[in-house]
Amino acid sequence: MGCKSADAAFWFALAGVREAAIFELLADVATREIPRFGKRASCRPKDLTNIISKLTVAGVHPNHAVFATAQSVFTAKGIEFAPPAFSSPNCLIWLFRFGSRNRGQRTFLAKARRQYAMNAHLLECESHEPHEAALASTQFDNPELPLVLDLGCGFGTTVLGLSTLHPEYNFLGVDRNPATIGYALGIAERRGEGGNVRFVVGDAMDVAGMDADVVMINFPTPFASEGASECGNSQLPGEDEWMVTPSLLTKVRGRVLLLQSNAEDVAVVMRRDAEACGWEVDTDSVGTGLWTGEKVAGLGEIREPQRCAKYVERGGERAAGEGWYGLDSPLLPEAGITETECNARATSTPVLRCLLKRRRR
Repeated sequence: MGCKSADAAFWFALAGVREAAIFELLADVATREIPRFGKRASCRPKDLTNIISKLTVAGVHPNHAVFATAQSVFTAKGIEFAPPAFSSPNCLIWLFRFGSRNRGQRTFLAKARRQYAMNAHLLECESHEPHEAALASTQFDNPELPLVLDLGCGFGTTVLGLSTLHPEYNFLGVDRNPATIGYALGIAERRGEGGNVRFVVGDAMDVAGMDADVVMINFPTPFASEGASECGNSQLPGEDEWMVTPSLLTKVRGRVLLLQSNAEDVAVVMRRDAEACGWEVDTDSVGTGLWTGEKVAGLGEIREPQRCAKYVERGGERAAGEGWYGLDSPLLPEAGITETECNARATSTPVLRCLLKRRRR
């Protein structure tokens, strides 16, 4: 029952359910079942960790008794345990696994949005395109704070993580997928996020012109590469149809622009287009403000996915040299890690990133 209640909490969160009472009840079930389940010889530490990780990423409040109960069971087994943070790899990897199963994801979300009346707020969001006037900074408790804008925020993990660490900023996450925004809204509400966090359903172009201190484009859905059928990504949009167009990069009004991708050709194109649109490498900001990521240790030898290998074979430009940072050199702190980067670390696959600023005229 502990496993099933954690699974249920995770699926309810993905469906955009906001009511904290539902998650409290499911966590209560796990609190009762974990001591009984934990005494069994068949209970592995991994099983208990999975239960706690799913409850955490479902947005169960960290003060709930289930976490102390799990810790006592681990202690009785002589195993050190600390309840995971929301942004820990053990938690976010569940989001990556769900998001990478495209067919199952679409089927589940379609059914969930039809069945749960609690998702009415998502359907309402879909019928109104966000405009800059509707997203005015007065929506924040303190509109004077500098704005961090996350374009194509997905599940909102970067915004959710950074907003608690940096209350001196306002954070706005924007994504066209109402289901992922529904998840982010539910987590923010149940965690009691302050008035410096907002999520909206919309197109990146609708908000790119907002005055922002920082604009982030983290792991956008890549375009179909040359030889897409060989790499199994022929379903992806063409380079002229994907989100990060020159028009978007020109419209962005941020002081600093962060670009991240786990596909080398995508990273190169994003930076090339950004530089053509008036951006240049910013090394001065690294190590200050939001950009205090620490070197990641313990990574295995980086292996190149098929897409990257084919790109290199074709003589593609490499993401190397000044201004490029790799998997072991995050620019954001651990609280701002995405589920995609969690998977990259687990599988030792590349991540490429760069930090840019507006070119002086």
